Amino acid sequence: MHRDYETSNAPTRVTWYDDRIEIQNPGGPFGQVSVENFGQAGITDYRNPIVAEALKTLGFVQRFGVGIATAR
Repeated sequence: MHRDYETSNAPTRVTWYDDRIEIQNPGGPFGQVSVENFGQAGITDYRNPIVAEALKTLGFVQRFGVGIATAR
């Protein structure tokens, strides 16, 4: 849902390891999210709200804005 569709057609890469999952996705911080505040509670934005809603409806996303904090 955070993908920058305008600057790259590169695929998202998901790599599973025994101790972690790495996700590489083209694009950088968007909207109110910056390099300085990335991962802070309450700071969230997404490029494609239609995709975000579909992911939530399909059960791939439980809540918005908590993924980084949960991973940490």
